Amino acid sequence: MTLLHPCLPRDFIATCDDLVFATLSHHLENNRILGFLRYVHSNGVWHKLDTQAANDWLARHRPDYLYDSKLLAARLHGIPVEDVRKHYQPRVRLQELLQEEEPDYLLQSTRQLCRLFEAEGINLRNLGITGSLLIGTGHPASDIDLVIYDRATFFQTRTALLLLMNRGIISRLGDSDWQQAYARRGCSLTFDEYVWHEKRKLNKGIFNGIKFDISLVATGQDPLPVVATKSGYHLLTARVTDSLRSYDYPAVYELDHPDITEAWSFIQTYAGQAIEHEWVEVSGLLETGQDGKKRVVVGSSREAPGEYIKVVAA
Repeated sequence: MTLLHPCLPRDFIATCDDLVFATLSHHLENNRILGFLRYVHSNGVWHKLDTQAANDWLARHRPDYLYDSKLLAARLHGIPVEDVRKHYQPRVRLQELLQEEEPDYLLQSTRQLCRLFEAEGINLRNLGITGSLLIGTGHPASDIDLVIYDRATFFQTRTALLLLMNRGIISRLGDSDWQQAYARRGCSLTFDEYVWHEKRKLNKGIFNGIKFDISLVATGQDPLPVVATKSGYHLLTARVTDSLRSYDYPAVYELDHPDITEAWSFIQTYAGQAIEHEWVEVSGLLETGQDGKKRVVVGSSREAPGEYIKVVAA
């Protein structure tokens, strides 16, 4: 297949042997799309895989897809462009969904949620739908995963979300919801630390009894470094000087530190984790880019045990 459009993070691609990958980068590497295996089609059923199960499945069946990326300085999944059967684009899918007749309850709720945001001035052309709804495997227990492709629109949507919560139209997550989210993430924060950081992000809610979240895919980003050298695990405490890109992929925090200029996170848990002037503790892998700048990177795997970003002082 020839890709008519470049892949963006949170797009999905399907291969000729019924594997579906979530994409991670704007950029190709050695004519491969960088991503992670998320769904396998077997015996007429789609099976969703976590990171370890996906790695194990590929090691058994498609070891050629296990790929050491120099671009992202990590082992992930690299899919040759010629193996792609279908490219699922969240923005295209959402526009289709908004026009569908007689949708089921999940799709109807997604459409109603989007119209609520539209009534608050949100341009739905800047939104997309990813996750199970993108590839048509949604079921009654599915969440709604909205993607926003413009930074200004993303922050505008967070403001609209707060207004809708204050009016009682959208509900906040309850204790059991946070427990489930924490168990699913498996992050290296305590439960109380996790919830404190998450509640202030204003990127999650419940509408019509369905959990949803919003995430940013910033377009027009500068290319990532081609090569980065890892120097082992590192723990630091520093003050955040700029968090404008904290919801990007990767999330970027500029730091006031004598040696290390940035912290990056490839894990959604640590997107939007801190704002300017807050002090953070960061545990991750120390990298040095081609430009000589050093950064600590959180996200050597999806779960990344022992790696985190947390606020330690305002």
